[in-house]
Amino acid sequence: STSCSGKGGRQVCRSRVGSRGNEASGYYKWSLFNQNKKQESARTAEHEHELPFCLTTRPCGRADCCSWPETMVSQLVEHERIETTLPKAKELRRVADQVVTLGKEASQHARRQAMAILRGDAEVHKVFSVLAQRYSQRDGGYTRVLRTQQRGNDAAQMAFIEFVDRPGELRPARPGRPASLLPPAAQLLQQQQQQ
Repeated sequence: STSCSGKGGRQVCRSRVGSRGNEASGYYKWSLFNQNKKQESARTAEHEHELPFCLTTRPCGRADCCSWPETMVSQLVEHERIETTLPKAKELRRVADQVVTLGKEASQHARRQAMAILRGDAEVHKVFSVLAQRYSQRDGGYTRVLRTQQRGNDAAQMAFIEFVDRPGELRPARPGRPASLLPPAAQLLQQQQQQ
């Protein structure tokens, strides 16, 4: 038997699974069906339900699409500069900044969240000791993306992503904005903090 309910173009159906005698055990399988196939996105229902979280903002329809940011963030923490394609570097910048922010929090919960993203214990230790100390006075913007040449075989735009304020960086970090160029609300906040 099947019972369906839903509104707004999406319908949630509950049906008994008909294999291996699971009907008698009362095991129900929930699935999400889209009534209008033209509006179906690349991110499938299986993807949303199988993965606990996705580090990418790009739409994807595979379960392995979320594993590359974890690997690349670990490589970036280890080497502090890596070369990849420009879209991946821009996506990686967001995740790497989140990991460094977790390192600055220095709580047990933040350490567990960082361990869920990073691949090794050495990278987690480096984030919470070296990088957290280096960026203690900086509020965001821990990485930069520098465009390089196009790749030879497929002409993909390549880019370096690196941590700022470190020895051996490709380009020094830009200084902060002068107070006269800040928005009025930021100028008011800065004046209140100085008093």
